Amino acid sequence: MSVLPMILFFFAGIFPFTSLAQERPYYESRLNVEQKIVGSNLILCRSKAISENSTEPLFFEFKRRAYGTLASNVAASYLGLGQKQFRRSTLDGASVLAAQQLTDTSCVVLLERRDTLFLGEITPQLRLVNALPMPLSSSASASVLASATNGDGVRVLVLGAGGSVVITIAGKLFWWNRLERSNSADSNGEMNIKARIRAIDEYTVSDLITLNEFTESPNDPACALLRESGLRKDVVMLSCTGQELWTESLDVQRRTTLRRVSNFSVAACVEQGLTTSINIIRPKKPMLTTGVNAVSALVSFIEEPTRISVVALTQDNSTGKYYWEVVRMPFGAATYSDILWTFPDNVFVPISVTAVGNEFWCVFMNALYVMNDGNEPIATGRMNTRLQTTLDNTPHHYTLIHEASSHALYTVMLGRETLLVARDTVPLWWLRNVVRDVWLYGVLLAVLGIIIALLYIVRYQRRLLITLFGAPGADAMIILDDEGKLQSLNESARALMRIAQEAPMNRLFQFYCVDAGALTLSSFARETLKLRAQATKPITFQQAIALGENTLQIEGLPETEPHDYLFTAIPIQTRFGAMRGLMLTGKDITEELGKKKLGNWAQLAHDLQTNLAAIRLNAEKVASSTMSAEGQKILYQVNLIIKRVRDIITIGKSEDLEKRTADAADVCANVRKEFDDALFANVDFEVHAQHILFECDQLKLERALRNAVENGIRAMPASDGVISIRAWHEPGVVCFQVQDTGEGMSVDVQKNMMRKGFTTFGSQGGSGMGTMIMKYIIQLHGGEMLIQSEKGKGTAVQFRIPSRSAKHLHHLKPLEISGNDLLSE
Repeated sequence: MSVLPMILFFFAGIFPFTSLAQERPYYESRLNVEQKIVGSNLILCRSKAISENSTEPLFFEFKRRAYGTLASNVAASYLGLGQKQFRRSTLDGASVLAAQQLTDTSCVVLLERRDTLFLGEITPQLRLVNALPMPLSSSASASVLASATNGDGVRVLVLGAGGSVVITIAGKLFWWNRLERSNSADSNGEMNIKARIRAIDEYTVSDLITLNEFTESPNDPACALLRESGLRKDVVMLSCTGQELWTESLDVQRRTTLRRVSNFSVAACVEQGLTTSINIIRPKKPMLTTGVNAVSALVSFIEEPTRISVVALTQDNSTGKYYWEVVRMPFGAATYSDILWTFPDNVFVPISVTAVGNEFWCVFMNALYVMNDGNEPIATGRMNTRLQTTLDNTPHHYTLIHEASSHALYTVMLGRETLLVARDTVPLWWLRNVVRDVWLYGVLLAVLGIIIALLYIVRYQRRLLITLFGAPGADAMIILDDEGKLQSLNESARALMRIAQEAPMNRLFQFYCVDAGALTLSSFARETLKLRAQATKPITFQQAIALGENTLQIEGLPETEPHDYLFTAIPIQTRFGAMRGLMLTGKDITEELGKKKLGNWAQLAHDLQTNLAAIRLNAEKVASSTMSAEGQKILYQVNLIIKRVRDIITIGKSEDLEKRTADAADVCANVRKEFDDALFANVDFEVHAQHILFECDQLKLERALRNAVENGIRAMPASDGVISIRAWHEPGVVCFQVQDTGEGMSVDVQKNMMRKGFTTFGSQGGSGMGTMIMKYIIQLHGGEMLIQSEKGKGTAVQFRIPSRSAKHLHHLKPLEISGNDLLSE
């Protein structure tokens, strides 16, 4: 077996690895849901235990008072999942509305007792200390109490390493500075050492998040709140003491939520259906804005030194697949996005995405994934229970409560449900993936190897033909069978043979041949099938001239032009030498033949130089002996013919430019000298040229200007007219213009004048190549040709040649020539 099937065998072998890579069962870590707790409030876990010798975490669990019951157990505390040192309490008939960690061994709770709201601390022994009533006015007490009891907008956040506590109830903001002591005395004359709770009435809060949880600096933002201000919304940064640091206004009217980006940055997320518009707010820096195809609960952030990245769990609406996507927002550069990973098809209903350190927890209804900004998960797990929650305004929170070398315990809060999730390291996880699928890969490798070997033996020639069929460089490709029937052809061959798409295949090739070129190709194919040997033959086809979308066909102008093709016939044989068919490949060699013909003309012109030199010598003798004007004109015309012959030799030899420094005024003067007043008595020549030094191929440039002058002369054969040759300088451009006062061109002629072979001077010997040569020469110089013409008013042809090094000689007087002044010098 040769190298080709071995390579195919290798790629076929690694295909299962790539196709099943995202469905493998093992990653660096495994997530297991240890326990699910459903309550009307929440469960809180602590990373430190009461005893220094104990490694088990401390749990607090709080519930509301049972409906219709004055005294039911609403608080519990215990150690570890085994619930050691279990305690429970009724808290004297209170109902816990919200709670949050305050210190390593205590919580702050918001509770309702006897239609009064209290804020206090609770110890592991479930003892309530420092309980303070909430400062509510008599008018607001009933509505706030009702909202708090129903759980509407109740949030308790701990700031500044437990130094401050922020409470929001139905949009109202309360602040408790625990380190601030009151100097007032109570009824017994003793000093009141409890900190007081302040109601901050100037804020109507719709959302609140923490930033620097452990900062105690009064200059650092400890939390951010979203304040309603009419049709606008304001993001306000507050310190740990409640002082307003700075405010950013948002001109949005839709529902907006806040998400933390970093200790000093906040994201205001505006949901619009299933998409979210994100405004990144940074202190004293421009706001960054982007969008993502996900709801705000499925979005998180990464702040880096030079950019902010938005990571989101997005979905393709057409396929239903979920993607781990990142939107990069570099500071001062364009935003771009990448899809890092595709989630398996068996996950459904995403719940939330939340950052835990440098990781991101993605919670689905039936699965858990821990991602980073890399391409694959670092931990996965299945949900052993369905979540009874929705995506609409679902609070979500993650807490690492215990961590060891190979085991960690997390709490995942989703609305009114709390999951205890264990994270275990999977040893040799990559090796397990390989071992698990080794038998499957082995079978697939063996089967694919056998199939590829058989296909290689049986269909070797067919694969070769398919490869060559799409190979670049062959303009036309046709495949015939051993009987000469057409089997297949590519689009270039179909257009060349004028075969319709709906034409049936598997008929004799001559059935499809219509014009002379196709019939010649059919005869060439039959001869090759008889000889069974490779052969080549040039064949000429008449092809339709390509017209632009708005191009009009001029009456009398041919619609086709000849194209020369070099066809190669390659016999297709089996391994045993039997004839299976013929492959015809044709390459358009029209341009190559054109260059060859131009080279032949150049060779012919070279051969004529000897004869012209003899004629010139005799003309010089005649001119010197007679000293007449006619003799001088004969000598001038002979020199002009010799110069044009040299032009043909130079242009036919090479397409390269021979650039040298030239004066634009000299170029215009040389072109003017080539036209004798005696031959063009009806034409007045005018030259106005500035002295400009620039780099160009002077010979080719004069050829282009001469063609433009000749076209202008032909445009006014029956009346007097003026040919004006001008040259001037613009920044970075040297401009030449030839303007005549002839007949001008119609709109149709202007549209078709660049077509090969098009001419309006056929009766005067025009070939239609003059305009094409002008355009070709100017394009070689990197410039452009502009044509302005109006029927009855003449034509102006302008050449614009770029030249950054052009130097305008302002101290020299511009060249001004009219009539035959130049020839008299």
